[in-house]
Amino acid sequence: MPTKLSIAALSFTLFLSATALNAQTTGATTSPLPVFKPWQSIREADITEKTRVWRSVSKDTDARTFMTCTGNHTLTDVLLTAVRNGRINAYNPVNDRFTERISADAVISMLDGCNLLNRSGGKEQSLSPESTGAAVSKLLIKEDELTVAGSPAKQVRIVGIAPVVLVADKHGNVIEKTLFWVYYPDSREYLSTQQSVVSAVSWDAYFEDRMFNSVILKQLESRSRK
Repeated sequence: MPTKLSIAALSFTLFLSATALNAQTTGATTSPLPVFKPWQSIREADITEKTRVWRSVSKDTDARTFMTCTGNHTLTDVLLTAVRNGRINAYNPVNDRFTERISADAVISMLDGCNLLNRSGGKEQSLSPESTGAAVSKLLIKEDELTVAGSPAKQVRIVGIAPVVLVADKHGNVIEKTLFWVYYPDSREYLSTQQSVVSAVSWDAYFEDRMFNSVILKQLESRSRK
Protein backbone atom coordinates (compact mmCIF):
# COMPACT_ATOMS: atom_id res chain seq x y z
CA MET A 1 0.00 0.00 0.00
CA PRO A 2 1.22 3.56 -0.62
CA THR A 3 2.87 5.27 2.31
CA LYS A 4 1.83 8.80 3.23
CA LEU A 5 4.70 11.26 3.68
CA SER A 6 3.94 14.21 5.93
CA ILE A 7 4.81 17.72 4.78
CA ALA A 8 6.93 18.18 7.89
CA ALA A 9 8.92 15.04 7.13
CA LEU A 10 9.49 16.09 3.52
CA SER A 11 10.53 19.59 4.54
CA PHE A 12 12.96 18.19 7.11
CA THR A 13 14.30 15.76 4.54
CA LEU A 14 14.81 18.59 2.07
CA PHE A 15 16.69 20.56 4.75
CA LEU A 16 18.99 17.61 5.44
CA SER A 17 19.45 17.05 1.71
CA ALA A 18 20.40 20.71 1.22
CA THR A 19 22.89 20.58 4.10
CA ALA A 20 24.55 17.45 2.76
CA LEU A 21 24.58 18.73 -0.80
CA ASN A 22 26.13 22.03 0.29
CA ALA A 23 28.86 20.13 2.08
CA GLN A 24 29.40 18.02 -1.02
CA THR A 25 29.78 20.97 -3.38
CA THR A 26 32.17 22.85 -1.10
CA GLY A 27 34.53 19.89 -0.81
CA ALA A 28 36.93 18.51 -3.37
CA THR A 29 35.49 16.34 -6.11
CA THR A 30 37.06 13.01 -6.97
CA SER A 31 36.90 13.69 -10.70
CA PRO A 32 36.90 17.09 -12.41
CA LEU A 33 33.70 18.00 -14.21
CA PRO A 34 33.70 19.35 -17.79
CA VAL A 35 34.18 23.08 -18.20
CA PHE A 36 30.87 24.88 -18.67
CA LYS A 37 30.27 25.79 -22.31
CA PRO A 38 27.72 28.58 -22.87
CA TRP A 39 25.53 28.25 -25.93
CA GLN A 40 26.64 30.15 -28.97
CA SER A 41 24.26 32.97 -29.74
CA ILE A 42 21.95 32.48 -32.69
CA ARG A 43 20.42 35.38 -34.54
CA GLU A 44 16.68 35.07 -34.88
CA ALA A 45 17.03 35.99 -38.56
CA ASP A 46 19.24 32.91 -39.11
CA ILE A 47 16.64 30.44 -37.80
CA THR A 48 14.87 28.97 -40.82
CA GLU A 49 12.79 26.40 -38.93
CA LYS A 50 11.83 25.94 -35.29
CA THR A 51 10.01 22.98 -33.78
CA ARG A 52 8.85 22.94 -30.16
CA VAL A 53 9.07 19.42 -28.70
CA TRP A 54 7.85 18.00 -25.37
CA ARG A 55 9.55 14.81 -24.19
CA SER A 56 9.13 12.37 -21.33
CA VAL A 57 11.98 10.62 -19.56
CA SER A 58 10.55 7.88 -17.33
CA LYS A 59 11.95 5.15 -15.14
CA ASP A 60 10.57 2.67 -17.66
CA THR A 61 12.62 4.09 -20.54
CA ASP A 62 15.67 5.38 -18.66
CA ALA A 63 16.09 4.23 -15.07
CA ARG A 64 19.65 5.60 -14.89
CA THR A 65 18.50 9.23 -14.94
CA PHE A 66 16.63 8.65 -11.67
CA MET A 67 19.45 6.94 -9.81
CA THR A 68 21.27 8.65 -6.97
CA CYS A 69 24.66 10.20 -7.64
CA THR A 70 27.45 11.47 -5.37
CA GLY A 71 26.13 12.09 -1.87
CA ASN A 72 23.07 9.90 -2.48
CA HIS A 73 21.18 12.71 -4.25
CA THR A 74 18.88 12.53 -7.24
CA LEU A 75 18.54 15.22 -9.89
CA THR A 76 15.36 16.47 -8.21
CA ASP A 77 17.19 16.77 -4.88
CA VAL A 78 19.86 18.86 -6.63
CA LEU A 79 17.24 21.13 -8.20
CA LEU A 80 15.22 21.63 -5.01
CA THR A 81 18.36 22.38 -3.00
CA ALA A 82 19.38 24.97 -5.59
CA VAL A 83 15.91 26.53 -5.43
CA ARG A 84 16.06 26.70 -1.64
CA ASN A 85 19.52 28.31 -1.79
CA GLY A 86 18.47 30.83 -4.43
CA ARG A 87 20.78 29.44 -7.10
CA ILE A 88 18.01 28.69 -9.59
CA ASN A 89 14.29 29.46 -9.83
CA ALA A 90 11.37 27.04 -9.73
CA TYR A 91 8.16 27.91 -11.56
CA ASN A 92 4.55 27.01 -10.88
CA PRO A 93 3.58 23.89 -12.88
CA VAL A 94 0.17 25.37 -13.68
CA ASN A 95 1.73 25.97 -17.10
CA ASP A 96 5.11 25.47 -18.78
CA ARG A 97 5.66 29.12 -19.65
CA PHE A 98 7.61 30.04 -16.48
CA THR A 99 5.15 32.74 -15.46
CA GLU A 100 5.23 32.44 -11.65
CA ARG A 101 8.16 31.68 -9.37
CA ILE A 102 7.56 29.41 -6.40
CA SER A 103 9.68 28.46 -3.38
CA ALA A 104 10.92 25.00 -2.43
CA ASP A 105 8.49 25.04 0.50
CA ALA A 106 5.63 25.78 -1.91
CA VAL A 107 6.66 22.76 -3.99
CA ILE A 108 6.47 20.50 -0.93
CA SER A 109 3.14 21.98 0.19
CA MET A 110 1.61 21.01 -3.16
CA LEU A 111 1.81 17.41 -1.98
CA ASP A 112 -0.35 18.05 1.08
CA GLY A 113 -3.19 15.54 1.25
CA CYS A 114 -1.60 13.20 -1.30
CA ASN A 115 0.04 9.80 -0.93
CA LEU A 116 3.30 9.57 -2.83
CA LEU A 117 3.79 6.32 -4.69
CA ASN A 118 6.94 4.62 -5.81
CA ARG A 119 6.22 1.98 -8.39
CA SER A 120 8.63 -0.57 -9.82
CA GLY A 121 7.55 -3.22 -12.26
CA GLY A 122 3.92 -2.26 -11.76
CA LYS A 123 4.01 -2.97 -8.01
CA GLU A 124 3.46 -0.40 -5.32
CA GLN A 125 6.34 -0.12 -2.88
CA SER A 126 6.63 1.66 0.45
CA LEU A 127 8.42 4.98 0.18
CA SER A 128 10.40 6.19 3.18
CA PRO A 129 11.18 9.92 3.48
CA GLU A 130 14.90 9.47 2.77
CA SER A 131 14.88 11.67 -0.28
CA THR A 132 12.26 13.91 -1.84
CA GLY A 133 13.53 12.94 -5.28
CA ALA A 134 12.91 9.23 -4.65
CA ALA A 135 9.23 9.71 -5.51
CA VAL A 136 9.91 11.18 -8.96
CA SER A 137 8.96 8.75 -11.70
CA LYS A 138 9.23 10.97 -14.75
CA LEU A 139 10.89 14.10 -16.11
CA LEU A 140 9.22 16.36 -18.66
CA ILE A 141 11.51 18.13 -21.09
CA LYS A 142 10.50 21.06 -23.23
CA GLU A 143 12.92 21.89 -26.02
CA ASP A 144 13.37 23.60 -29.36
CA GLU A 145 14.82 21.99 -32.47
CA LEU A 146 16.37 24.71 -34.60
CA THR A 147 17.43 24.69 -38.23
CA VAL A 148 19.96 27.46 -38.61
CA ALA A 149 21.15 28.92 -41.91
CA GLY A 150 24.69 27.77 -42.62
CA SER A 151 24.58 24.93 -40.09
CA PRO A 152 24.51 21.36 -41.50
CA ALA A 153 22.71 19.86 -38.50
CA LYS A 154 19.76 20.83 -36.34
CA GLN A 155 20.54 22.38 -33.00
CA VAL A 156 18.53 21.27 -29.98
CA ARG A 157 18.15 23.58 -27.02
CA ILE A 158 16.32 22.52 -23.88
CA VAL A 159 13.90 25.16 -22.61
CA GLY A 160 12.68 23.58 -19.39
CA ILE A 161 12.73 20.50 -17.15
CA ALA A 162 9.99 19.37 -14.77
CA PRO A 163 9.98 16.44 -12.32
CA VAL A 164 6.74 14.46 -12.04
CA VAL A 165 5.57 12.27 -9.15
CA LEU A 166 2.90 9.59 -8.98
CA VAL A 167 0.35 10.31 -6.26
CA ALA A 168 -2.91 8.96 -4.91
CA ASP A 169 -5.36 11.72 -4.08
CA LYS A 170 -7.76 11.70 -1.12
CA HIS A 171 -10.22 9.69 -3.19
CA GLY A 172 -7.64 7.02 -3.96
CA ASN A 173 -7.24 8.02 -7.61
CA VAL A 174 -3.70 7.54 -8.90
CA ILE A 175 -2.54 10.55 -10.91
CA GLU A 176 0.66 12.17 -12.12
CA LYS A 177 1.55 15.50 -10.54
CA THR A 178 4.13 17.90 -11.93
CA LEU A 179 6.14 19.41 -9.07
CA PHE A 180 7.67 22.47 -10.76
CA TRP A 181 9.36 23.70 -13.92
CA VAL A 182 12.96 24.88 -14.13
CA TYR A 183 13.96 27.29 -16.90
CA TYR A 184 16.94 25.39 -18.28
CA PRO A 185 18.96 28.21 -19.92
CA ASP A 186 19.20 30.01 -16.56
CA SER A 187 20.06 26.78 -14.73
CA ARG A 188 22.79 25.40 -16.98
CA GLU A 189 25.75 27.03 -15.29
CA TYR A 190 24.73 25.77 -11.86
CA LEU A 191 24.01 22.28 -13.16
CA SER A 192 27.47 22.25 -14.73
CA THR A 193 28.90 22.19 -11.19
CA GLN A 194 26.80 19.22 -10.07
CA GLN A 195 27.90 15.61 -10.53
CA SER A 196 25.38 13.53 -12.47
CA VAL A 197 24.78 9.78 -12.37
CA VAL A 198 27.64 9.37 -14.87
CA SER A 199 31.16 9.63 -13.47
CA ALA A 200 32.94 12.92 -14.25
CA VAL A 201 29.88 14.25 -16.12
CA SER A 202 27.85 17.19 -14.83
CA TRP A 203 24.07 17.31 -15.06
CA ASP A 204 24.39 20.03 -17.69
CA ALA A 205 26.67 17.85 -19.82
CA TYR A 206 24.35 14.90 -19.21
CA PHE A 207 21.48 16.75 -20.87
CA GLU A 208 23.53 18.62 -23.47
CA ASP A 209 25.16 15.38 -24.65
CA ARG A 210 21.76 13.65 -24.77
CA MET A 211 22.73 10.82 -22.41
CA PHE A 212 19.08 10.20 -21.56
CA ASN A 213 16.43 8.14 -23.35
CA SER A 214 13.05 9.73 -23.95
CA VAL A 215 9.81 9.53 -25.88
CA ILE A 216 8.13 12.42 -27.67
CA LEU A 217 4.81 13.46 -26.14
CA LYS A 218 3.91 16.13 -28.67
CA GLN A 219 5.44 18.67 -30.99
CA LEU A 220 4.41 21.77 -32.82
CA GLU A 221 4.86 21.78 -36.56
CA SER A 222 8.01 23.33 -37.89
CA ARG A 223 7.59 26.96 -38.83
CA SER A 224 9.55 28.10 -41.83
CA ARG A 225 11.13 31.51 -41.38
CA LYS A 226 12.36 31.82 -44.94
